[in-house]
Amino acid sequence: MEPFTALWLSVAQSVSLSLSPFSQCNIVRLSTHRGATALIAVIGTDDITGLGYWYVLFPVLSGVLIMLSISLIFNNMKCFLKSYQATTNVLF
Repeated sequence: MEPFTALWLSVAQSVSLSLSPFSQCNIVRLSTHRGATALIAVIGTDDITGLGYWYVLFPVLSGVLIMLSISLIFNNMKCFLKSYQATTNVLF
């Protein structure tokens, strides 16, 4: 059997290798997004698998940068934080 020709083996290896460093470092929050990103890279369509390592740069890195920029914007909005803090006591 040639390496990575069996789809089930490559799927298992990609998901386990993406989650194992967090498990070894005792990071409790194992997010399924890490495993899903590795899974999509392996079982994706020909367009996705054809990207190779560029898959990490374009879809994944752009998604991370968009989420980071939105979180920084909301973190620095003082008026939003004040209204949020005022309503938390009412909701809980």
